[in-house]
Amino acid sequence: MCADYDFTSLRGTFQDPFLGDIGREKQTHAWAAGGRVGYLVTPELLTFVSGGFTEARFDAINLSSSALPLSYPSHNYQAGLSAP
Repeated sequence: MCADYDFTSLRGTFQDPFLGDIGREKQTHAWAAGGRVGYLVTPELLTFVSGGFTEARFDAINLSSSALPLSYPSHNYQAGLSAP
């Protein structure tokens, strides 16, 4: 079993595809956990299955606009992994 947490400060620029307004986006943290389970079939053959989950959190994006202020809410990206 393994786990990881990251206090990140990734930043980027987001542009609305329809209005063209620009805002700043920042990743606040990310974490991952995973594990592997194996079975020794013969002394020469080990089979195993591994899996895990990861998540990254991003702050809200406030767009600068001359017409009206817009905002995209904060959001999480998640992914589950499973591979032999």
